[in-house]
Amino acid sequence: MQFIITAIYIVAVAMFWLLVFRAIAAALKLNPYNPSIQFLFRITEPLVRPFRGLRRGSSRIDPAVFPPMGILALIILYFLYRIWWV
Repeated sequence: MQFIITAIYIVAVAMFWLLVFRAIAAALKLNPYNPSIQFLFRITEPLVRPFRGLRRGSSRIDPAVFPPMGILALIILYFLYRIWWV
């Protein structure tokens, strides 16, 4: 049982850092055709996809002011981590 908990923890921490890198890549507008950036976006897309609908209804908000969806997913993942393991 301890192995499963440790594996879930490792995956959660890895996804946390991948979301951090995704947010940085989105903010810096890195080359989307780079294979490593494509991999990063592909692997984190399942965590970001549920938040895409939040932005569609807010057409009056400037995209530069509205935080990337990855940051929102990152914050939620962090709070889930704090609730679960502390």
